[in-house]
Amino acid sequence: MRAVAEEAAIDIELVNWVPPFAASTGSAAVALALRLAGDNHTEAVSYTTEAGLFQSEGASSVVCGPGHIAQAHTADEWIAEDELHRCMAFLDRLADWAI
Repeated sequence: MRAVAEEAAIDIELVNWVPPFAASTGSAAVALALRLAGDNHTEAVSYTTEAGLFQSEGASSVVCGPGHIAQAHTADEWIAEDELHRCMAFLDRLADWAI
């Protein structure tokens, strides 16, 4: 850029920071979510979430939800209807567990 305009510059300012989140297979939240989902594995994705903040303060945390990250936060974001049904069933099981 400076070859075109000597005054060109890039300033980087950190305005926010969220600690990374890594779901621990030994955490109570992960164990509960896997049991309620009828699943036995976790996946890692490269985006941020408040779960890292909760985990850094000692709260057992997990991130889960319907759909696939490949369809999320895009111009044509969508969730398949069967994913919503699976999510509602998960939430029903969570409510039953909480009672």
